[in-house]
Amino acid sequence: MKERIIITLLISFMATAFIGHIMRIDVLHQVYEYSRQCVILNESDSPKRIPKEYLKIVLPPSIDGWQFLSHYEVLVNGKELNLRPQREEGNAIISIGMDTLYPAQILNISVTFEVKVTVAYPFLPLRRRIAIGELHNTLDEIPEAMRREYCVPFGDWRWNEGRNWEELRKIVMQIKGREDDIWRLVLSVISWVKEHVRYEESPSVLSPLETLKSGSGDCADQAVLVATMLRMIGVPAYVALAAYYDPEVRALTRGERIEVLEQGLVMHAFAMVYVPGHGWVPIDMTLRNARRPEDHVSRAAIVTSDRLVVLMTVVSEDPNDYLIYSVPNGLKVIMRVSLRKLHDPLKGLMILSGIFLASYMISSTVLILISKHSGTRRTAS
Repeated sequence: MKERIIITLLISFMATAFIGHIMRIDVLHQVYEYSRQCVILNESDSPKRIPKEYLKIVLPPSIDGWQFLSHYEVLVNGKELNLRPQREEGNAIISIGMDTLYPAQILNISVTFEVKVTVAYPFLPLRRRIAIGELHNTLDEIPEAMRREYCVPFGDWRWNEGRNWEELRKIVMQIKGREDDIWRLVLSVISWVKEHVRYEESPSVLSPLETLKSGSGDCADQAVLVATMLRMIGVPAYVALAAYYDPEVRALTRGERIEVLEQGLVMHAFAMVYVPGHGWVPIDMTLRNARRPEDHVSRAAIVTSDRLVVLMTVVSEDPNDYLIYSVPNGLKVIMRVSLRKLHDPLKGLMILSGIFLASYMISSTVLILISKHSGTRRTAS
C-alpha cells in the first residue's frame, strides 16, 4: 500500500512537472509589461532639436533575487531598432541617432519591456531578504573604486563645494562622529531623516538642501537626501526609480505642448546603499508601517512586494533628468505610459494543482487495476 502511494506521488509529480514545462507555466514570477510610446511633432516652420531625454531608452535593470529583464523591443517610426545597449549611469541605455525634426516631421518612439518579478508568496521565501543582523561592516572595507563612482554629488547638487552646504555637512559630521560601522551609520541617517522630514509631494525632485530647508519631501526627495548624506560620510549609494503596479490608476496630464497619459502605475523611488559582502541594500523612507529605522530596510517595497518594477538607477545625474521632459517651442509631445500584468503565478499554481490531482487520480486508478489484474492471475495459477 505504501509503495503504491509513493509510486503514485512520483508519477504525479513527474507528470505535473512535464506538463507544466510544456505549457510554460511559471509559478515563481509575476510578469509585467512596461510600455511607453512617445510621439513628437514639429509644428513650426523651422528645424527643431529633439531634447536628449527623449532619445535615451533606459532598460530596466536585472536585480538578483528581485527582478530580471526578460525581453525588450524598441520601435522608431514603426521599425525595430537593433542596437546594443551601452552602460551609462549604472543603466543599460539605447541611444536613438536622430536629433533633429524638420517642419511637419513626426518621430514615433515605442518601447516595450517585459520584466519578471520574483513572486512574494507569504508561505515561501523566494525573494531576496536582508539579513539585518549580518550587516556590520566598517567603512575601510569599502573599495576605493566604489567610492569614486557612488560617493559623488547628484548633478549640480555639489555638497562638496560652497558655503550653502555647510549646514548639511555639519549634520552629517555629527552623525558620523567616530563611528565607522556602516550599518549603525545607515540607521543613524535613517533616524535623522525620519525625525526631521515629513512626507509631502513635490512637483519635481527637490535638491537635498531644498528638502532640508522645507523639512518635507516625497519618496524621491527623501531618497536623494538619504543617498547624499551617506555619500558625504563615504558610504556608496544611489537612487532607484521604480513603478508600482496599480491597475486602477489612470492619470492624464495636459500642458501647453505636452500630453501624458499614465495607466496602471504609480512612480516610486528609494535609495540603495552598498554594504561590503552583502551587496546593495534598499532604504525605503516613505513606508507607512515602518516604526523602527531598520524597518525601512527589511520592509522596503522591493523586498516585500512583487508589484514593484525598478525602471532605472540614478548614480551621478540629477534625477529630474529622467523624470521631467522639456518641450521646446514648436514641438508637440504626446506620451502614453502603462504597466500591465501579463501573468499571474497564482493562476499557474491553480492549474498545476489541478494537473497534479488529475495525474494522481489517473495513476492511482491504473496502479489499482494493475494490482488487481496481477492478483487475479496469481489466483488463477
